[in-house]
Parts: sequence; C-alpha cells; structure tokens
Amino acid sequence: MKRLLPLRTQEADVRPVFMSIMALMFMLLPCLLLTTSLQKLAAVDIQLEYEGAATPPRDGSTIQELQVHVRGANILLRAAIRRTDLGAGPEDITWNETSIPPLETGPDLATLRDHLSAFHHLDPQRQRVTVLPGDDVPTSRVMAVLDAVRGSTRTPLFTQVTLASGSDAGPAPGTGE
Repeated sequence: MKRLLPLRTQEADVRPVFMSIMALMFMLLPCLLLTTSLQKLAAVDIQLEYEGAATPPRDGSTIQELQVHVRGANILLRAAIRRTDLGAGPEDITWNETSIPPLETGPDLATLRDHLSAFHHLDPQRQRVTVLPGDDVPTSRVMAVLDAVRGSTRTPLFTQVTLASGSDAGPAPGTGE
C-alpha cells in the first residue's frame, strides 16, 4: 500500500508557536497595565434621604424606626419599638435612646455594633437604618459608622443604610444641642 503523504522524520519547528505567544503577551501586557488601578475600588450602597421621604410602614415588625445620630465623637442610637403586650395597639410605640460615649481615640464603634446586633436579633427582618451625621463630623468618621452599621461580611447587620443630612435632622433628641 502506497502512502499519500511521505512520513516526516524531522521534528516540527516550534519557533513560530513561541513567536505568536510572545506577540500576544506584548499586546496584552500594556492593556493589562493601562486598565489596572493601584487603588482599591469600593462601592458603598447608600440611599440618600430626600425631603418628604418617609419610612414605609412595616406592619408586624417590632422595630419601626432605627436611627444613628453622630455628633462629633458621640453617638446616639434611637429606636422606635412597637409594644407587643396584649393591651398594645398598632400605634403604641416607645422610643428607646442609647447614648454611646466616645473612647479617647474616637467613637466607640464596637459598642455601637453590639447595640445594633441586639436590635438585629430583636427584629431580624429589619434591614433599614438611618445615619444622621452632624455638619462637623469628618467623612472618615461617617464612613466608619456606616461600616459598623452594615456589619461585616460574615455577620451582616443592616443592608439598607440611609444617609440623611445632619442639618436637616436638627439636634439629636436628648442631647440638648
């Protein structure tokens, strides 16, 4: 039987394959370097409150409203809690105010997380919190409070964080400012 193509006894030349790989690397490397940023990009999911916006009613939930007031290094946590005893009506709501004193280095975010975790265990379906920073509060402190309110990736607390202007909110209740 006669072969159509003669047998090759020489090995194939691999140089063209290596040249095409090198050309591809020289094209992709500048594209990679141009599109890579040395900064870490992060996105914060924030819903800004506007005038006339109201918290939608939440029938059956234990916590009706949850607010975090930030004034300097002081934090005031306010919660509107629905009474659940037998004689309570749908409009029986009590406001619970907890003042968190600052540490020497700034606001006590660990204590804030502990209080928010307690509220989260009280009403696990509650996801909305309003953060009300004062006008004199630096942005880094506001971001630290927002991170504390959202929780960590292992134990998320509240996913819907609304940032309201501190000047619109006026003085924090109970602070006498």
